[in-house]
Amino acid sequence: MKAVAAVACGAALLAVLAGIFLANPAEQQLVVPDADPSMAEDDPKAQEPEPILLYVDVGGAVRAPGVYQLPEGSRVQDALEAAGGLMDDAVLSSLNRASLVVDGQKVYVPRADDMQVASQPSEAGGGPSPSSSAALISINSATMTDLDALPGVGPATAQAIVDHRDENGPFSKLEDLMLVDGIGEKKFAKLKDQVCL
Repeated sequence: MKAVAAVACGAALLAVLAGIFLANPAEQQLVVPDADPSMAEDDPKAQEPEPILLYVDVGGAVRAPGVYQLPEGSRVQDALEAAGGLMDDAVLSSLNRASLVVDGQKVYVPRADDMQVASQPSEAGGGPSPSSSAALISINSATMTDLDALPGVGPATAQAIVDHRDENGPFSKLEDLMLVDGIGEKKFAKLKDQVCL
């Protein structure tokens, strides 16, 4: 009988312990918080890629010439604003402020004085007369068709002039035409009296 009483006591003890264990389920479980998937979606740094920066050299008639970092997709107007804006004597006729800038681009804004120097007759009297200056072709704003009409300039040289202008900004003096592939001293001598800045 003692054995039956011992088994009954053991069973009762187990029942009490099981009751306590089942009554407090929080103590028996290890709670590990799940990562909230919405947290990654709300974090702007997790979604946005690192912006690509372009380096643009801005010079000429701007308030603070220099090299500026601009985000990819910026326009020439953004580069001008980064350089403090335009000076009062800036000439914008040869500048497309809406065009996209590319890394390493030179944006040059000519001054009014630059344009006047090109159109004034030389002291030796060999410069263009007021009546002939109207027929001059501006190397800073001429189209490929205009340039192709010049003596000794064909489609390839016209394209080279436009490419040089796009990559380096407007020409600052007529002699800079000799920096263009295909234009040497002899060809420049034929062109110089028929072009202006």
